[in-house]
Amino acid sequence: MRSSWGERTDGATIYLYPAFATEYLHRMTVLGWHAPPRFNLYADSEEMGARYEQLSWATVLAIARENHLDYIVQYRRVSYPSPAVYENESFAVYAVAEAVRH
Repeated sequence: MRSSWGERTDGATIYLYPAFATEYLHRMTVLGWHAPPRFNLYADSEEMGARYEQLSWATVLAIARENHLDYIVQYRRVSYPSPAVYENESFAVYAVAEAVRH
């Protein structure tokens, strides 16, 4: 089983489980996105993805280490200095333990 620490599509859970909203919005803020006053998960989805793509390698690596994450998943079109352990047409996966700090 695998789990995700922060994925914009996880936000749909807040409609079914409102108690998760605070934690979800906190995680999205850590990833560089801030909810507007009238947050709409579906309308704001593209902006969330765009902000995530802009995060530097140092930032995502620090977030991963601080939250004890084993892997970082990023859009493949984003170039990071560490080699990916897996990639497909859309995404690249980086192992935090093997990550290069730059």
